[in-house]
Amino acid sequence: MEEMLKIWTIKKKTLYDKYEADVHDLSSFIFNNMLNTIAMGRHIKKFQILQACKNHEIPTTLITPDILKSDLLRLQKHIEQADQKIAINLEDIHKYYELPITDCVIAEETLMVTVKVPIRRANFRWQLYELLTTPFAWHNQTCHIQHEALFLAVATRNQKEVALTISGTNLHQCKPYENKLCYLPRFSPDNLHGPQCAKMRFHGATVEEIAKTCPMRSLPHLTVFA
Repeated sequence: MEEMLKIWTIKKKTLYDKYEADVHDLSSFIFNNMLNTIAMGRHIKKFQILQACKNHEIPTTLITPDILKSDLLRLQKHIEQADQKIAINLEDIHKYYELPITDCVIAEETLMVTVKVPIRRANFRWQLYELLTTPFAWHNQTCHIQHEALFLAVATRNQKEVALTISGTNLHQCKPYENKLCYLPRFSPDNLHGPQCAKMRFHGATVEEIAKTCPMRSLPHLTVFA
């Protein structure tokens, strides 16, 4: 009887040790998987942030809509004093994440994200026009107005029209066909001195008036025989 009890005790201890080893192995497996999952999550988050920064977009995983909305509310209160307002309504918060308005700077273990929020003058509603040139007949000639590509931004306030021309290097910051963003410089040679040609065409000046201001090229009509 004593020998049987001893054998049973040994078997019991052996089974307990095996159970303890299995539990330890299972715990190690679960813990390692958890660490791998956390590490993978960090890599995915880092990749998403870097990808957003590469596209000059706001990284959603870093700046959530709630954080962005809170910051925009503070900004709105601040710029109201200067007769400015946020160009994109807070109800359309998702649009901020679709625009290339972000710059990222990485220094060692620090990431600095700068969001350039579009703002505009309060009570101003701008409309953007692209001025295109097409040949036209004038004095038995085919004429063409020569000017570089440009846009004309027009707004009305207190029954007074404001028109700003956007051309030259300013076109780099006005790409309505790509992202519907257009930066209107407050001070620009185009805005201060011209081109008056664009404004005259917008207001429907006559060809005679345009010819005095706009550079034009005219060629005699060519008759084509079949």
